[in-house]
Amino acid sequence: MMANFLLYMLFSGLEFLATFILIFSMFNIDYKYYKLEIPVAVFIITLISYFMVVTGIYRYVPIPFAIIASIIILLFKFFEIGKKVYSIIVTVGGVLVYGLIQYVSITLAMHYDFATKNQLNDSFSIKVYIMQVVCASVATLIGIYIKRFNSGFGFMLRGGRYKKFFGISILMLLGMSASSIVFLNIENINYTIAICLMFLLFILVFIHLSSLRDNYEFSSDRKGGEIINEKTTQQKIV
Repeated sequence: MMANFLLYMLFSGLEFLATFILIFSMFNIDYKYYKLEIPVAVFIITLISYFMVVTGIYRYVPIPFAIIASIIILLFKFFEIGKKVYSIIVTVGGVLVYGLIQYVSITLAMHYDFATKNQLNDSFSIKVYIMQVVCASVATLIGIYIKRFNSGFGFMLRGGRYKKFFGISILMLLGMSASSIVFLNIENINYTIAICLMFLLFILVFIHLSSLRDNYEFSSDRKGGEIINEKTTQQKIV
């Protein structure tokens, strides 16, 4: 029991750490200001996830929904990053990318007979641990690439006009939660492929909306200096 707990905390913790790396890289948030907050947040979220798995709550409350809600609260209250709406949007963006990485990996694992659906549903199996390391590594490398080439988004939701973006993000959140329920109850790999395509579509829409938001905040000449004209790398966001 203790071994399962420690292994779960280690490998799932790697996944949540990679998710934070994605979020911070995608939205130009500097890691160095959150050296304490990140590991504490990863521990809290991993513990919540473990509790949901061992109690079976994940059958009734989708883990992605609970995890996203936890990250949003932590970003807003613990990290003190931007507005509440901003925390929701950036969390949805980061989890979308990580979710696609997960489902593509799952699809490939099932297609090449690396793991069966039942094995992938066992949170304490060796094959699941291997999958977690692979997904976390890919996500981390993507995050490093984005950070290295300063390819993230810099919007901070200044100047209003983000209700549509927010609404679509909420719909994406619900879609991600529904996908986890579908995955738990299907065996056919075609459904997993369909989930991958759904995540890919969500990401493309999210990137489009983020680009529009960047253009609005950094290219528009707003009266009173509400929007600046020069895009800068974000420092610590308060």
